[in-house]
Amino acid sequence: MRRTPDTVGPPRVAAWLLTRYFARRGRHELADELAELFLARVQSRGLFRARVWYWMQLASFPLHQISERFRHHSPAPSRDPVTRRRRGTMLGSFLQDMRYAARRLRQSPGFTAIAIAIMGLGIGANTAIFSIVNAVLFKPLPYENPSELVRIFTTEDDGETPMVSSYPDFVDIRDRTDLFSGAVAHSAMIVSLLNDEGAETVFVEYVSADFFEVLGLSPALGRGFDSREDEFGASEAVAIVGHQAWQGRHGSDPNIVGTTVRLNGRPVTIVGVGPEGFSGSMIGFTMEFWMPWGTATLIDSDMRRIVQSRGSHSLSVTARLQPGVTVAQAAAAMELLGRQLTEKHPDTNTDRNIVTMAAADVRLHPFIDAVLYPVAGLLMAVVGLVLLVACTNLANLLLVRASSRGREVAVRLALGATRRRLVSQLLTESTLLGAFGGAVGLALAYWTAMFITSFRPPVGFPIAVDLTLDVRVLAFTVVLSIATGAIFGLAPALRASRPDVVSTLKDDTRPHGRVRRRFGLTNVLVVSQVGVSLVLLIAAGLFLRGLLTAQRVDPGFETESVAIATVGHLMGGNGEEDGREFLYELARRLETHPGVSAVALADRVPLAASLQTQDVIVDGYQLPAGTDALETDYTAVTPEFFDVMDIPILRGRAFNSHDTEASPDVAIVSAAMARQIWGTEDVVGRQFRWGPADPPIEIVGVAQDTKVRTLGEAPRRHVWLPFAQEGARLLFVSVVAATTGDPGAMPEVFRREVKALNSSVPLFEAKTMQQHLGIMLFAPRMAAFLLAGFGILAMVLATIGLYGVVAYSVARRTREVGIRVALGADRSRVVGMVVREGMTMVSIGVVVGLGLSVVAMRPLAGLLNGVSVVDPVTFVGVAVLLTVVALAASYVPARRASRVDPMVALRYE
Repeated sequence: MRRTPDTVGPPRVAAWLLTRYFARRGRHELADELAELFLARVQSRGLFRARVWYWMQLASFPLHQISERFRHHSPAPSRDPVTRRRRGTMLGSFLQDMRYAARRLRQSPGFTAIAIAIMGLGIGANTAIFSIVNAVLFKPLPYENPSELVRIFTTEDDGETPMVSSYPDFVDIRDRTDLFSGAVAHSAMIVSLLNDEGAETVFVEYVSADFFEVLGLSPALGRGFDSREDEFGASEAVAIVGHQAWQGRHGSDPNIVGTTVRLNGRPVTIVGVGPEGFSGSMIGFTMEFWMPWGTATLIDSDMRRIVQSRGSHSLSVTARLQPGVTVAQAAAAMELLGRQLTEKHPDTNTDRNIVTMAAADVRLHPFIDAVLYPVAGLLMAVVGLVLLVACTNLANLLLVRASSRGREVAVRLALGATRRRLVSQLLTESTLLGAFGGAVGLALAYWTAMFITSFRPPVGFPIAVDLTLDVRVLAFTVVLSIATGAIFGLAPALRASRPDVVSTLKDDTRPHGRVRRRFGLTNVLVVSQVGVSLVLLIAAGLFLRGLLTAQRVDPGFETESVAIATVGHLMGGNGEEDGREFLYELARRLETHPGVSAVALADRVPLAASLQTQDVIVDGYQLPAGTDALETDYTAVTPEFFDVMDIPILRGRAFNSHDTEASPDVAIVSAAMARQIWGTEDVVGRQFRWGPADPPIEIVGVAQDTKVRTLGEAPRRHVWLPFAQEGARLLFVSVVAATTGDPGAMPEVFRREVKALNSSVPLFEAKTMQQHLGIMLFAPRMAAFLLAGFGILAMVLATIGLYGVVAYSVARRTREVGIRVALGADRSRVVGMVVREGMTMVSIGVVVGLGLSVVAMRPLAGLLNGVSVVDPVTFVGVAVLLTVVALAASYVPARRASRVDPMVALRYE
């Protein structure tokens, strides 16, 4: 039935909150008055609008409470029923303030457009970075009841660093059904997908059969995995295709279940389509397929050895807690299990612990998260400084606007307006500007975030980040917009609402009846803008100098005429022997190509994203204090590698055709390793071991030091091994070609030759050595790019602020300037007077900024590639640049002032 005002009441929650609000202030009657007004609105405008009005009343009280704190000599509360009712309807006052603020902003379109643009730039930069940080670190996990999930890690042999686990250890964890209702192991791998155009590499995630059930997900089409498909030795390989791949590669084919694809050269049957919106357990990587562990061994020849070895740590473990079991209880039980496994399996589990964490506390991996969170904090701090510059600019604009409205404010005060009411209206105006700026910033943020993420590292696989604007990003933007508008509009509102009424009404050209201060709030804000801008520009300059320094570093090998191809030789159905023969044949075919002088094979090229390390044992060598092993990088290469890469052999010989699996183990070591361990480079004939039970390896040569991991590293211990003895065991091997022509033409040659030799073998990536070095330079290049962009934005905003303050000062001193010119003052002196005023603020800002930069740059010392955090070239250069730009901003209004007609100026009001 239709509800009448007699049968309805205000929203219960809102009414309860307002009753509590008024009770604390001894104003019980106001709640009743609001209820009466609510019923009146029900009759006039309907129930829905009345309820919306009541909620808005509740939302408007905090703003009026802020204004109440700054009330100045307001009249005593009236007991007149009409007055009480007006005070009870704060929404009416709020809406009136909104209408008045909108009208005032419409009357000054130039001011409004500039203010909104300034706020939009500042808020947009913050929202863009926050949307990226949110996508990587804060977006909720797409699982059912994620609070019940935990991530379980096995530590390294230092007992502290959480890393991946082994499959046998996972089985022991899964058996603890008293703790977990389910536990799954998963690991992302790269496989070859054969299509009509040849083979390509895609991501597949090997998972336990109940992977989706434990996470609370279900396939969008088809079925999940059967428990029998998790058993090793399954006869048929099955997979679930990712939802995104199903839509893109397969055109949302509803009949895809039952079809077959070829992965690593083997037929795999599609049994389902993955959940919509789920791309895998690794944020930033989109899985093309999921496969159960039992059938993974059918397409991956090395997987059986991995899952059967307790010492092979390569998979992640996720578990769902039993009802009533806490994370702390599970962590304690897993720690005990780790000690038990150490006792049972001392060869593989000594000094290894099991660490349990809430899944919500792990985004990618604890080791990676430890780097991501500080980087995210640094990015948010940088854009926060940009917003600070934008907000101080807005505050300056509002101060100038408030000064020009002195007569209006004085008249309203003279007619009985309270200071609280004036502050409320002015705060509403600044908050409205912040809201409009937030709307503009939200639009800018999406495109800015897309632009930033388009600069992806030069790696051979796609990285995808979901930048959709979710509730977190929207809430962040709304809160930031309203808060900045209100906070930075408060000081101008307080100043504008406190004029000398009598003096202002007598002569509006005077500074509101007060003696003009030589260094007021506007000057302080300009100094702040200049100082913050200088900090950002110096940071950008230091990273740019570090980038230039890194580009000039000699890596110790040829970089101009070398091209690299990374081949999945064990995919496409190849075993280890077939894969080795494929690589040798590919090298022979490439050597016959015009423009190629030599070709070599390597299981890792210098400065790659991956690492290969092993502990070296040298008989009679005393380990340095504080170390328990000689960790050493190693690479397996063919004999031609040193010629292709132009790495000189300083002692002994390079590898040759006699260094095979049947011959004794030999190695070439770096000069740094020879000096660090034996104290001399003359170490040919000496020996070392990988392990106590391993045969000795004889050193047959000493090679010149090269950069191994980073361009900024000191000479590092490095061992080269014969490819024939070690090299074809990894999933990917690099083919390195020395060219006599343009190396940029080689990627197409690589693709053509690999496809002609075996179309089922995927080419993971093909690039020049210069492109390869871009991986190492990506981080400093992105840091320099972002800091330079935000620094320039801050400088532009600071310049606008300085120009506005100087121009306003000139406008207020028009009569003074006219008198000076009429009395014979030289126009150049007028220009100098105005410029000097602006440059005084800039000079103070530069000094403050330099001091802040010295302090702020120290935490970045390790990221600057050999550049000092107090690099004088950067500090002086940036300071000069900012000073020149500021000088131009001061000169424009100064030159305009010098051209004032004295007769016009003397009549100026």
